[in-house]
Amino acid sequence: MIRAMSRLPSAPVLCVIAALAAPASASADDASPETPSPAEAPVVDTAPLTGDVLLRFAGFDEPSAAVLQALRSDASIVGVERLLGSWPTFRLRGAPGVDPVGLAALLQTRPDVAWADADRIVVMTPDELPIDDPLRDELWHLENTGSFSGSRPQADVNVIPAWEITTGEGIVIAVLDSGVDMDHPDLAVLPEGWDGFDGDGIPEPDIENHEGHAHGTAVAGLAAATGDNGIGTAGVAHGAEIYAVRMLGATGLTLGELHDAIVGAVDAGSDVLNNSWGNLDSECSPVPVRPAVNEALEYARLEGRDGRGTVVVFSAGNSGCEATQYPMQELPGVISVGSLRDDDVKFGYSVWGDLLDIMAPSGRGSHQGLRTTDIVGEVGYNGRGEDDEYTHRMSGTSGAAPIVAGVAGLMIAANPRIDEADVRAVLCDTAVRVNPEQANYTTWGWSPTYGCGRVDAGAAVAAVANGEPDAPRITAPEADGEQIVGFAGLRWTAPDDPDDDPLTYDVEVLDLLAEEPGDDDDDDDDDDDDDDDSAGPPEPVTRWFGLGDTTLATADLPVGEYSVQVWAVDRWGRGPGSEVVEFAVTPPPAPPPPPDDHEGDGCGCSAGSPASATPALGLLIPVAALRRRRQERAATAR
Repeated sequence: MIRAMSRLPSAPVLCVIAALAAPASASADDASPETPSPAEAPVVDTAPLTGDVLLRFAGFDEPSAAVLQALRSDASIVGVERLLGSWPTFRLRGAPGVDPVGLAALLQTRPDVAWADADRIVVMTPDELPIDDPLRDELWHLENTGSFSGSRPQADVNVIPAWEITTGEGIVIAVLDSGVDMDHPDLAVLPEGWDGFDGDGIPEPDIENHEGHAHGTAVAGLAAATGDNGIGTAGVAHGAEIYAVRMLGATGLTLGELHDAIVGAVDAGSDVLNNSWGNLDSECSPVPVRPAVNEALEYARLEGRDGRGTVVVFSAGNSGCEATQYPMQELPGVISVGSLRDDDVKFGYSVWGDLLDIMAPSGRGSHQGLRTTDIVGEVGYNGRGEDDEYTHRMSGTSGAAPIVAGVAGLMIAANPRIDEADVRAVLCDTAVRVNPEQANYTTWGWSPTYGCGRVDAGAAVAAVANGEPDAPRITAPEADGEQIVGFAGLRWTAPDDPDDDPLTYDVEVLDLLAEEPGDDDDDDDDDDDDDDDSAGPPEPVTRWFGLGDTTLATADLPVGEYSVQVWAVDRWGRGPGSEVVEFAVTPPPAPPPPPDDHEGDGCGCSAGSPASATPALGLLIPVAALRRRRQERAATAR
């Protein structure tokens, strides 16, 4: 992961290690989720160094003020900057003369550091093919009728049945590329994106300095050019919006800037990330592990879409080789897309091997390229007197990837509850196993040459399209009323499901009197307050999952005050939750005293026996009475 130090670190570097008081050990909970392990033979990273170090602390909690102050006060470091995202990732600005590789290696030994790596400047290259010949402008990749010489009917993505269900309204597809023409009349581009070079929210292409300046606009059109608007072309998810990111350029970005470009797109609410680019290093030779980039992609998978995961799509590459060590595409959440001709045969340039997931149509074949949007004017792919708002010169795995990204967007629009793992699984399950004679598919339908086959938008969207169940209604305890009633458990009604799916139920009971984890009472001088980053008491929630009945006996609840909420769950997850009902559990009435004459009455127990003293699940106080009790308690405290 980290290359050998070129020289010994200077004395101030050693000071920073001593100044940071490391904990004795790091718990298993602090480990990075599914952080990819380095290859057996680490690849030497030769990209130019910036002099800085990127670092993420173990776990997901922010480092203490003392740790950050120790970093800032060390002579080896002239600045500490927080990178984007909720994971504790930082850039340490190295002082002049400090070896960042050596500093990273020393920091990596600390048990409270997940990883540390020298920051570098890397230049990504678009995964496209140069096309010189004019191509016809029909959208054959969306509907191939076989009218072109050499093409095969239905060698397309079968998108029309998917459009009968959704066209992607409400979906945001991030195009991490060379920028997007923000004013193109056929693209719904969000007004603010991210420009990694200028550090602002206007990711317009760099027309003067970057030869691939039109690449991002063409990619955006394939994924989501606006359809059914009377002009131009249509993308696969033609009702979706584009979040534009400019991160491909002539000068390259640092690894930290790439991290923030990816994480920023996730935090902006993107449902899908399209990456039609590759490392400067060829995918035909081992590519260095770059933790800042890989972890940004893991962040998308684990944190995006409120925990359901942002779908990450990459072009497989155009080097015509078998990809082996390519860390970005080895990550479990990355969908690697290869390129098909219009006769369902793999292009010779399309990378193959264990990392390949799925195929999509792309350019050339029988001379039919991908019709898409172009930078307006004579500065894009078209500058020869043709329609200068569109191009038919898009090809390569750069063109195949946004087609799959668009299909993923349609799937999420059809069922917002699916997670990114669902998207990956269904894309593979529903793909068309093309060219079986040459593909050599396994028994479960995967080929090292064709992945799972050609993406099928209609089948994938139909497989996930599903309405969520209605919210259950809690019938016991009651939601209002002043009466005191007996309480033996929770009950709720079975809601309707639009698809008649079998339902299970999730229940959460919150202890209203328990202290929240990490709570700090600011009104006292208690030394036990949570001012020292202590974990606090256990979470005051009891949960039940996958219940098959609409009742739940809760006799294990001790005397106290609670709230309850119930969800109906189908195969894709929870529907909306029920209304929250608050209640209190009280001990049962005390048994009557024994007779004064102490004559036997056949009872073998007394009021002082253990059975009568045990707090059992007794009476329910509905919400109105419960609130009155709280007000009285608060008044007494004052």
